[in-house]
Amino acid sequence: MTAIDPTTLAVVRGYLDEVVDEMDVVQVKAAFSPIVSEMKDRANGLFRADTGETIAQGNEGSPIFVTTMQHAVQATLDWLGTIGRRWEPGDAYLLNDPYLAGTHLQDAKLVAPFFWDGEPRMLLANTGHWMDVGAAQAGAFGPTCREIYEEGVRLPVMRFVRDGELDPEILALIRANNRLPDLQEGDLRSQYNALLVGQRRLERLFDRYGPDVVMACVHELDERSEQQMRSRIADIPDGRYHAEDALDNDGITDEELELRLEITVDGEHMTVDFTGTTGACEGPMNLTRSTTVTACYTGLKHLFPDIPINGGCFRPVDVTVPQGSLLDAPPPHAVGGYPDTSARIVGMVAQALVEAVPDIAPATSFETGGVAVVSGARNGDEVFVAVFPYGGGYGGCRGGDGLVNGTSVVGMASFPSIEASEHDYPILWHRFGIREGSGGAGQWMGGCGNEYEFEVEVPARLSILGEQAKHPPPGALGGLPGAPNVVAYTLNGEWQGPDLGAKVRPVAITAGDRIRMRSPGGGGYGDPADRDPAAIERDIANGYLTPEQAREWFGGSDG
Repeated sequence: MTAIDPTTLAVVRGYLDEVVDEMDVVQVKAAFSPIVSEMKDRANGLFRADTGETIAQGNEGSPIFVTTMQHAVQATLDWLGTIGRRWEPGDAYLLNDPYLAGTHLQDAKLVAPFFWDGEPRMLLANTGHWMDVGAAQAGAFGPTCREIYEEGVRLPVMRFVRDGELDPEILALIRANNRLPDLQEGDLRSQYNALLVGQRRLERLFDRYGPDVVMACVHELDERSEQQMRSRIADIPDGRYHAEDALDNDGITDEELELRLEITVDGEHMTVDFTGTTGACEGPMNLTRSTTVTACYTGLKHLFPDIPINGGCFRPVDVTVPQGSLLDAPPPHAVGGYPDTSARIVGMVAQALVEAVPDIAPATSFETGGVAVVSGARNGDEVFVAVFPYGGGYGGCRGGDGLVNGTSVVGMASFPSIEASEHDYPILWHRFGIREGSGGAGQWMGGCGNEYEFEVEVPARLSILGEQAKHPPPGALGGLPGAPNVVAYTLNGEWQGPDLGAKVRPVAITAGDRIRMRSPGGGGYGDPADRDPAAIERDIANGYLTPEQAREWFGGSDG
C-alpha cells in the first residue's frame, strides 16, 4: 500500500467531498420537478469499484440514502456478476427496487463507473425522488396500499445508459407509467448529468495524483473512520440499553405496531437488535432490511456527526433484524411509508442511549414525514401532483433547545416555498407558521412543530400518510413529550378528522376545500423546573410558548 502523507490525505479527502457536493448542486439545478429542485430530496456519492462501499457522500444529501445507495451499488455489482457482464465506459444502471436498494419506489438510483487507464476505479451513484411512479395513488404515498404492486413501477437493475446514450425503450417504459412524464424525464437526465460532472472532476484528481495514491487515501480514510467509530463506542459504558415505541397503525387496521430495540455495547463493538418487533403489516409501514440498517446508521451518525461517512464508519456495528418482521418485510409487502418507520428507528437509538451518554443523545424529535399529496388536473387536462412532506420540532439536548421547523431526521427534503407551490399548483395558502406551544417542556425545550393550512382551487384527490397522532415524541430525563400530529380537511366546507390518526385515505375534495396539518414538536430534555426563567420569557416572546403553558409547566411565569 502506498504511504500517504497527511497533507496529501487532507487534499484528496477535501477534493472527494467537493466532487459529491458539486454533483448534488448539479442535480438540483438541472432537475425539473419541485421535489428535487425546490425540496432537494436527493443524494450523490462515490463508491469503491470492487466492494461497492461508500467513499464519500454529499453534505446536503438525505441521510437515509447514506447506505441505501451503497446497497444499490452492491446490488448492481451482484447483478453484473450474475449475468457475467463487465462495466463499460459510458454505462449507467438504473434501479428503484426497495428490496435491493432500500427506501421506497419513488427513490430511483443511478449507478455509473469511473474509468482510468482502462479500468473501473470508482463508482458514482445518486438518488432522486420521483414525483410519480405510476402507483395506484398519485405521488405513491398511499396509506391503503397492501402490496408493492400498488405502489408503482418496480425497476430491477437495468442498463439505462449505454455508450453515453439513454436507452429509448427503457425511457419510453418509464414515461408510459408516469403521470408526469416530462418532469420525470427531466429529473432522470439531471441525475445522469450529475454523474457526468462527477466523472469529469475525478479525472482531474486521478490526473494529479494517480490511481495508487488516490486509492491509498481511500483506504486510509476508511481505516480512520472505523477507528473513530470504535473510539466513540468505547466511550459508552458497556451494557444493554433498551427502547420501545409503536406506530399508530398500518393504514389499513387501527392497531398499533410495536417496535423493540436492544443495543448492546461491548468495548469497541455495538450490536443493535430488533427482536420482539411486530411482524410485517398489511399496510405500507414496512421496511426492507437495508432501510432498517441504514436507519440505525443514521441514528448513530446523529450522535457522532464528526465521523466521516465511508466504508469503515459502521464496521464496528452489527444489526440484527428478525426476518419477516415489520423491519425486514419480504416481497410483495408495501413499503411506501418508510419515512415514518425509519425515522422512529433513529429516535429509538437516541432514546436507548440517552441515559448512558446524556451529553450526546437528545430527546426524541418529530418522526413523521406527514406527507400530504394533492392531485388532479387544472385547465381541464394539465395533470398536477403536489407532494408536501412537512417539517417539525427536534428534541432538546443537554445545553440546547430543539430545532424549530427541522426537516425529517432521515431526510433533507425541505418544505417548498409558498410562492413556488402556489405557482406550480392550483392551491392558495392561508397559514404557514410555527405551531405555538407544541414543543415538549424541559430544562431544554423541544422545538416547535409547524402549522399549515391551504385551499385547493380545483377538484382534487387528497391523501395523507403520517404518524405520531397517538405516540408523540417522548421527552428525555424528565422532559415532557411534544405535541402529537394533527391533520384535518374539509369536504364541502365541513371539517373532517381522519379515522386513522394522521393518515387520510384517498378522498375526493372540491374547489374551496382546505387541508390543515399541525406537525409534532420535539420532546423536552431534563426537568422543566430547572429551566432558566429568562429562557421562558424568550419562549413566550418568540411565540414558542403560551403564557398559560408557562404557568402550567414552569410554575407561574407568564411573561
